[in-house]
Amino acid sequence: SRRRHTRFLPVSWARRCVQETVSVLIAFINCTLVGEALSQVPGPWIIPTGVKLGLIKQFLGDEDQVTSLAIAKDCKFILSASKLTFNLWNAEFRAISRSFYNAHDSNIQGLAITSDNKYIISASLDRSIKIWDLLTKELIYTFENAHNDQIIQMLMTSDDNRIISVSRDQEIAIWDLKERKQVFKFANVHEQVINQIALSLSLIHI
Repeated sequence: SRRRHTRFLPVSWARRCVQETVSVLIAFINCTLVGEALSQVPGPWIIPTGVKLGLIKQFLGDEDQVTSLAIAKDCKFILSASKLTFNLWNAEFRAISRSFYNAHDSNIQGLAITSDNKYIISASLDRSIKIWDLLTKELIYTFENAHNDQIIQMLMTSDDNRIISVSRDQEIAIWDLKERKQVFKFANVHEQVINQIALSLSLIHI
């Protein structure tokens, strides 16, 4: 059978169509682009690729601007962060399933959810990375002072084994999720603050 390819909307094009986009994610399962838009009513927008950009689904519930977004691999859940709190959304019913209030001491900059939908990872400007139980909302573990400065972004590898974080200290750190320790650090990667990182599908290149 003919292989189906995922198509991508250029981020620069998407930025011209909304007031401001904080982050953009691609869900490979259903070829859907998910991005949060800081518009008059903050919340995630879901926009199918290959069609004219428009509001297809809107999730109402975040009280302030959305600072981070993540989507489950099976597309059943969406995570959105607003200041110190993040919400777990039921993607089908467009409703908040659980709220994690005051999860950090400063704005949340990164979110991830494991492929089995059991754990949530959050990273914040307070320099910490936290592991949460999705069902009970219990805090499982905290990487205290993960960086020497504020964490700008965090992502998790597709095999759920590693967390990658980037900070204003111009460092990229790799963490072992199961062993709960830092396994490698890239120091002084750039001359200025790193704003974004991405991981290749092969999990080899950052």
